[in-house]
Amino acid sequence: MTSRSRTRSALLALLVAFPALAAPAAKPAAKPAATPHATKRVKPKPGTLAMKALPVGGWLAQLAGSSEHVNLLVPGFAAASGRALLLTTATSDDYAELLASNVTILDAAGKTVRTESLPANRPYDGDLSPDGTFAAVLAHPFVTTGEQAFVFGMDDSGKKWRKPADPEARVLAGNTWVALTRPPAPAAAGHGAEDEAPTVRPAAVAVVFLSREGGAPMKPPQPIAGALARSANAVVSVGDGKLVVHDAKLAKRASADVPFAVAYPTIAANGSLITVADFAADAPSGDSGVLLFDGAAKPLGKFSMKAAVGVTTAIAPDGAAVLASPAWMPDSPVKSTPGGGDELVLALFDKTGKERWRYQAKRNTPDEAFVGLSVGIGGAWAAAGIVSSDEERPGKVFVFDSKGAVVYEADGELAGLWLDSTGQWLYTVEPGAVSRLKVSALRAGTAFPEEEDVDGEDIEAEIEAEDARENPTGTPESYPEDKAPK
Repeated sequence: MTSRSRTRSALLALLVAFPALAAPAAKPAAKPAATPHATKRVKPKPGTLAMKALPVGGWLAQLAGSSEHVNLLVPGFAAASGRALLLTTATSDDYAELLASNVTILDAAGKTVRTESLPANRPYDGDLSPDGTFAAVLAHPFVTTGEQAFVFGMDDSGKKWRKPADPEARVLAGNTWVALTRPPAPAAAGHGAEDEAPTVRPAAVAVVFLSREGGAPMKPPQPIAGALARSANAVVSVGDGKLVVHDAKLAKRASADVPFAVAYPTIAANGSLITVADFAADAPSGDSGVLLFDGAAKPLGKFSMKAAVGVTTAIAPDGAAVLASPAWMPDSPVKSTPGGGDELVLALFDKTGKERWRYQAKRNTPDEAFVGLSVGIGGAWAAAGIVSSDEERPGKVFVFDSKGAVVYEADGELAGLWLDSTGQWLYTVEPGAVSRLKVSALRAGTAFPEEEDVDGEDIEAEIEAEDARENPTGTPESYPEDKAPK
């Protein structure tokens, strides 16, 4: 089922965060006559979030400002509470000034739980604790070239802290700790030109832990290294040929051998299922394996897929199913699956590695791939998007039922998506906007209200007049390279 709509000017639209997900626009109603009491819409300040409630409980949040000068990331989601972590920034017309830089936590209803400003810092990574009450964010000072970074911690009580961080680190938040990791690079990252030496990061870089309260250094009972994944009550690490399962206090609980030099783990929200995917294939073709373990590191099964980089996996919150697809690494010379590279593959497996369904689509560009894999409890619902580096080709969003049938499909400028744990709500991210939409309403075409012109005044003309006052010469704005932040 495909839904494609044409939107009117974004200034007159109802803040549609993912326009292609809306039902076709209805014929606009006649404009009401202006009255002395008509309320004029004020042009929002760049970097501010505008919220719009939708029918059946959904919402849309759009970041004000031109797309060239604002940025929105959603790096964290707490399935237990439905909270989402938003990182937003806005720069001046000449890129020389950071006008806004904020960390915002939204609850499932779209209500702001907390907003915290990061003056003079540009956030680039973050995570929410499993219970959703704590956020950890990595940010660079705006005036530097990235050689310095800080990690910020903040919780529901209003407490916050800042500590220096490794600029190459990535952040993972537990309920009582913060981890700064440097995961290994896939082996495919070294498949460059013949005269270039491979630059593959070691597979077991030590992890730095900080306490949630105040950010003080934490020393786990034993060193933890490699790639990490976490659930509410467990942490798994993979490095040097070992999968290690740790408890909530970071103490070693179980381990298993892993025959992959570079591997990435994923863990179910309840900790009952772990996948370890091979990202160290010796050649950029052939089968790439995925091993499955229970929460005690006991082997349960395995599966493989044709992949040039590795296999991306997403596990259902209850550990009942695994959604998988060949991974995409857009910055690598190795971008497509082998065997001709003419098909995109997405498959759902049970916890033993038995395939439940498979979906294949025609690949239209060499580096097109499935991203944003997500699966609900029991594997009853699944979602994924298709993206490529071709700016002329729109992304796609798919929602699947328990048998792999496509129950919803839409085009859009995709930056991210995921399902909530029930599979009933679809979150989508596009440049400058994020939304929470009910899957059943999307299928029925009722997720969005009909658009009507209810602004009274000609808002578009009003904003054009304001723009003319700000730029009276009408000459195109230029952005000198020496003013752009490095």
